Amino acid sequence: MSHQSTGAASEAEKMKNLTILGALLKDIERGMDDLEYKILTDKMALRQIHSDIKATEKTAKEIEKSSSEMAISSIDTLKNLKTMFRDKTSFERKLCAQFEPLITRKPK
Repeated sequence: MSHQSTGAASEAEKMKNLTILGALLKDIERGMDDLEYKILTDKMALRQIHSDIKATEKTAKEIEKSSSEMAISSIDTLKNLKTMFRDKTSFERKLCAQFEPLITRKPK
């Protein structure tokens, strides 16, 4: 009879160990699911970061192009102003040359 009670105890021990093992496997499975979810969310975050970097690079290129165009436009404007000033000065000289005899002429 003692042999039967030892067998029953051994069977109960096996069942207890299987229950513990089952619980551990469930915990491992939950941990793997959590890890898989974390990997997916990290992957999505990395994709968003990559997209943001691309958008930032595009914006930087647009700003660079716009700045370059503005610099060229400013240079052109300065050249035009310089030409206008030169022309104005030339016009003033010609005008003065035309009227100088009238201004410097002595009255009779």
